[in-house]
Amino acid sequence: MSDKGNEGQTSYPLKAWTTFPSDNIFPVRISSNMVEPKCGPVTVFDANGDMKKEIFTTIRDYRDTKSLIIGLKSNGEELFNIDGNETTNSGFAYFDRALYSGVAVGPYGTQSAFSQDPQIIAATRNIDSQPNILASYSLQDDGQNRPRPRWQKQEYWYQTHEPGLANLDDNSVSSMEVLLLSDDATLKVLENNGNVRWQRKIPSLADRWPMSKLAVGKQSANGSKMIVVGSNDGVYIISATGIQRKIFSRAGYTFDRSAPIICDLDGDGYKEIIIRGTKQKQVGDITE
Repeated sequence: MSDKGNEGQTSYPLKAWTTFPSDNIFPVRISSNMVEPKCGPVTVFDANGDMKKEIFTTIRDYRDTKSLIIGLKSNGEELFNIDGNETTNSGFAYFDRALYSGVAVGPYGTQSAFSQDPQIIAATRNIDSQPNILASYSLQDDGQNRPRPRWQKQEYWYQTHEPGLANLDDNSVSSMEVLLLSDDATLKVLENNGNVRWQRKIPSLADRWPMSKLAVGKQSANGSKMIVVGSNDGVYIISATGIQRKIFSRAGYTFDRSAPIICDLDGDGYKEIIIRGTKQKQVGDITE
């Protein structure tokens, strides 16, 4: 690019990560038969314990009337070849609603029997009168070359971000909880059978406003798990039992457009929370 923003001269060839030996497999074309398809983010997880990562993403049509979950092996092959065609990649779970976000993939629980049976969680985002779907699948084959369904629930909410999975109890015999944060600022924690353990309303300056992504972590090695989320009202932490408090805010700034990070920045054994604040401006009657 030139300094004026116009197209400049072609650069010399650059080596990219796709120059590794597996680059002859990718790109993989998804056979969705959708009009103007839109893809969600990519998630990777070692679903069968072979030290190789599987790839998961979502795809929806532009009318938001149908969606697919796509699963690929590390070599680009379909994780579940439902249509029996080895030359196509057509997904393994279909929804008649929109999947705006990616999926959560992780162990079903912390015990060895559970950890060897990973699960995938998907939540649709519907904008009309139909309820949304929250679905859980086992990534074990059901005997018909399909993932085994665990449970499915329908609720009326707006789900922008992908669900989360976390062992909030932080012990070796508990299950993994499902975390959901909807556009109306409701945080829900579900048991791994889909039943709601507790839910809290995160303070927000609007009735319906997208929240930040969730982050889960500990303040220290001996501390308890906490959930961190940003809203247009500030930054909040919520304990594993649902106790919440605001830890930071600044007038004129919103913290809902950033994904929080919990890490030990300075190596002192205590975690810091990193989140970006965005300065708001007023354009007529609209706050941007």
